Amino acid sequence: MDRARASGDEMSTPRSNEFERCRVPGHHDPQGCSCRRCEETAHGTDRARVRIERSPIVPERVRRIDGQSFCFIPHRFLREGFFAALSADELLLYLVLVLAADRNGVSFYHQDSLCSLLEMPMHRYLGARNALIDADLLAFDGRRFQLLSLPAKPRRRATMLLRTEQDFEQHDPATVRQIIGASWAETAGRPR
Repeated sequence: MDRARASGDEMSTPRSNEFERCRVPGHHDPQGCSCRRCEETAHGTDRARVRIERSPIVPERVRRIDGQSFCFIPHRFLREGFFAALSADELLLYLVLVLAADRNGVSFYHQDSLCSLLEMPMHRYLGARNALIDADLLAFDGRRFQLLSLPAKPRRRATMLLRTEQDFEQHDPATVRQIIGASWAETAGRPR
């Protein structure tokens, strides 16, 4: 007999979608035991081995809200492709805005603070912010951000083939960087 039965303590009943474990330590004989696991083993359907264990690994460290502020990202964000549709910069910015937001999804971080926190240059921050707005995940009024409820499905970016010199000058980051660098070098060489 196990300790819980010996002391008279009642064991908590498992949720209906979880398999009950045999209460007898080391009990592997499905004959004479009425626990669900032993019954399934006796009938040749050992589904308990396939079932993913959902109990916490470190139960004394389970996260709790406890009156503190709380943020969340819906499971749909991962399951329905929103995560995969965003770049690394967009994901970083989105995560920080989720962590900073109040219960309505509103936050007041200044762009300089965000760039410093994310260790991201301004042009990358602006690209990430604008992409989140275009993806219908974020609203921005010039000083406040609001994380929006997820749209019906993620917006996929249309890829554009760059063919002409003008296309490269306007849409290729490497070409734009080269043009800016050449312009700065040219300006630096001029006397004032």
